[in-house]
Amino acid sequence: MEEFFHSVAECWPGSVLHEFSQNGAVYEPYSHDWWLVGAALVTFLLFLVFFNQVIAAVSTSFSVFFSGMSPKNCYKNQYTTSTVNLTTIIALLAIDLVVYMTGLSSLSFFFIPVSLIALILIRYLICGLFIWLRGNAEMWRMVKAVSKVSIIVCAILLIPVIILRYFIPPDVSVFIKWYTLAIFCIVYLIYIVKSVKILYTSGCSLFFLFLYLCALEFLPIGFFVSAFVRL
Repeated sequence: MEEFFHSVAECWPGSVLHEFSQNGAVYEPYSHDWWLVGAALVTFLLFLVFFNQVIAAVSTSFSVFFSGMSPKNCYKNQYTTSTVNLTTIIALLAIDLVVYMTGLSSLSFFFIPVSLIALILIRYLICGLFIWLRGNAEMWRMVKAVSKVSIIVCAILLIPVIILRYFIPPDVSVFIKWYTLAIFCIVYLIYIVKSVKILYTSGCSLFFLFLYLCALEFLPIGFFVSAFVRL
């Protein structure tokens, strides 16, 4: 009869039930990283302080990203431009939290934003080179507006990850990781399609589009992913 009965540790090693049977206490899925909680609170406080600006920028971003509104609406006046820029910074902080929480990066929490900023600066430098070679600054302004909109939309769609991080056990945290990856991929794919559409309708040749995708999109992103991201 004993062969049909096994302990919890033998049946579900490392599971929530195992932890509960060993400790006899309520399971706590993660250790308390108070500095991480502090970073999340800072991000949330920035959201509250600039609530009206963030809501306006989010509304504009979702309209541009999903409804086909022109990216020019992101910089139609000084107020809209400043709100989109401010919300992009807050969104990057939120994405930083998600990347660290899900373990997608091998970097520490404080080096993730540095690497993201470096990636953005590299893209802006390459974009400046394209403006110098091709001209049409308005076209590139629209492309940069779409990139900011994509960052904001991505951060909003990843909010559930920040919330669920402290409420799910590690056994199912892999689903959160794959959800995060799916959101990144979907948003990035839509961003690529919108950027290429802007360039193509502005008269860029297929060869120029190929150079743009390789130099400004795939090469920097590929280097970033291979160097700093772990699956």
